[in-house]
Amino acid sequence: MEIRILKMTTIYLTNEELKEIEDALRKAEHDGKLDVEKHSSFFLGFVGEKLMEKFLGIKFCDMSFDDDKSKYYGCDCKKLNIGIKTVRSAREPYIYC
Repeated sequence: MEIRILKMTTIYLTNEELKEIEDALRKAEHDGKLDVEKHSSFFLGFVGEKLMEKFLGIKFCDMSFDDDKSKYYGCDCKKLNIGIKTVRSAREPYIYC
């Protein structure tokens, strides 16, 4: 078994990238596919996925809200078979894979 430990890395999203996430969430709320109460949780999750896309250099973040929930089963980044979990500690999000 191989374990790699990465040092703490700071990656930023641009205002345009944050707006893209916010627009997707607002559209889902407007279409009745997302409860307003879950907005911040989904926002943090999408931010984590977008940051990992930048870090890994792989596109995988799916910000759609489809009625067919089966397409969302499984890991977030299927190309690498990893899930992305994002939590907020103090002011900064931390991402775990």
